[in-house]
Amino acid sequence: MITEYKVFPEIPPCPKCDQPMSVSDVIPTMPTTGFDQDEVVYKCRKCGAEVKQSLDRQRTQPIALGQ
Repeated sequence: MITEYKVFPEIPPCPKCDQPMSVSDVIPTMPTTGFDQDEVVYKCRKCGAEVKQSLDRQRTQPIALGQ
């Protein structure tokens, strides 16, 4: 079984220069915390500003391969 994850919503604009940001890192939370979340770090390619955001991990229906 493979479970697909939909992690990223819309990418936010830069708070300084209003340009689209890029995802620079995704840090999963530890399973011992009980939260099904990731911390996503966005970085602006133009001015270098960074924004961190905690996102709930969305699980879709599991799919079985070969059926």
